[in-house]
Amino acid sequence: MMWRTTETAAVSAESGGEPGREPIALLVNILSGGGAQRRIATLANRFVELGRAVDVVSFDGDGPMRDLLATEVRVVSLADGPAAERLRAYLDRAGPHILMSCVTDTHAAAVRAADEARVPLVLRASRHPYRALQHWNLPKRLVEPIKLRRAADTYARADAIVALSADGASALRRLLGERPARIETILNPVVERILPATAYRKRPPATDVPLILGVGRLVKQKDFATLLRAFARLRAERPARLVLLGEGPERRRLHALAGSLGIAGQIEMPGEVSNVAEWLARADLLVSSSRWEGMQAVPIEALAAGCPVVATDCPGGARETLDHGRLGILVPVQDPEAMARAMREQLDHPPDPHLLAAGAARFLPDGKAEQYLHLFDSLRGD
Repeated sequence: MMWRTTETAAVSAESGGEPGREPIALLVNILSGGGAQRRIATLANRFVELGRAVDVVSFDGDGPMRDLLATEVRVVSLADGPAAERLRAYLDRAGPHILMSCVTDTHAAAVRAADEARVPLVLRASRHPYRALQHWNLPKRLVEPIKLRRAADTYARADAIVALSADGASALRRLLGERPARIETILNPVVERILPATAYRKRPPATDVPLILGVGRLVKQKDFATLLRAFARLRAERPARLVLLGEGPERRRLHALAGSLGIAGQIEMPGEVSNVAEWLARADLLVSSSRWEGMQAVPIEALAAGCPVVATDCPGGARETLDHGRLGILVPVQDPEAMARAMREQLDHPPDPHLLAAGAARFLPDGKAEQYLHLFDSLRGD
């Protein structure tokens, strides 16, 4: 088995770091600049600030996540071959203090490799354990029990599981049933800082055309089709424009739907952007139309920017993020009429941005990395 390492700091590829400082290994599938990768970069950087050696391990060779990491964080790219074998080779060579599989796509390989290498394993439940198991081309009544059993078997083999929301933790307990499991809820470190009150955007006069945002990959999970239908209802009553930030396989279908709804001229789809925060600072409303989530970052970032939010009350963290509707309006999944009403309400009566920002403070990085380290060390008996 072959493995290669590219380093962002002068540490030994043979030892995985300084003698006596076994690295914390954070496993991701790809080194993209996506939400999960940004959260893991925040944690990795804080871990090194706290004096720990950190390896970010990926099956991908390169990507924008590298630019988010501190120079002290070592990036390990695994060579071609079966995922679990590649990971096992790394674990044998580096001897990490702990392995945390940070995204659901890497859990199966992590379970097998960690068991063989006898390395303590934490699985971070980045997706909702039920609603993320979708879209097999077989009848749901046949597929769902198989997928759920497979997911339960995977999670049951971890030494600990990190849920990103209370809803996610509850779903994991239902999934595992009578199986013993250590489940810790640690909210995502989404917000870097809360803006000072003077930085909140001045809302435009009623004569201006309000800007509504949808943010995320253009995939069925995000259900931007429902958002387009809701926006068409809103546009029948007043001027408005909708911008969808993101890229994905649903782009063509969404373009076609916008045309059939007669709203193509009021919708922009600029693709994936790096300055989502700047868009949120200018927007009048963020709408999250997802069918399910783990703990979606963008509504939290909107709250921090003082931007009003409408979100589907989907499985995952939306209800928790919006404090059961206190910080934004929750609507049923796939209900464009209810979504249009909520959009209208938020535009006509926007909430106090200071209230929204205060609600986002729960998701500051403060203390989150320390919670992870306490968990890691307790598994090793440190």
